[in-house]
Amino acid sequence: MLKYAYGWKKGAGRTRPYYRIKEWLEEKNIRVPQLALDVGIHQNNAYQTLRGLSNNRKILRRLLELGCPPDILSLPEDMKAEADAKN
Repeated sequence: MLKYAYGWKKGAGRTRPYYRIKEWLEEKNIRVPQLALDVGIHQNNAYQTLRGLSNNRKILRRLLELGCPPDILSLPEDMKAEADAKN
C-alpha cells in the first residue's frame, strides 16, 4: 500500500495540468506562496493543489477570482457549477 502513497493523484485534480497553471501564474506575476497567504493556508497545500494531489477549494476559488481559466483547473463537480453560474 505505501508504495502508491505518492505515485497517484485522486479526485478531480488527477488531470490538472500543473505546468499550464504555472505558466498562467507566471504571466500574471503571481507567486504560489502569496496565493497561499491570501487564502490563509500553508504554501505546501497550495502546491499540492496545483499539482493535483489535493483539491483545496480556497486555492481553486482564489485562482478563479484572479481570472484563471476554469478548463485548466480540473475543478471538482460542485465547483464547476459555481464557475458556470458566475459566467
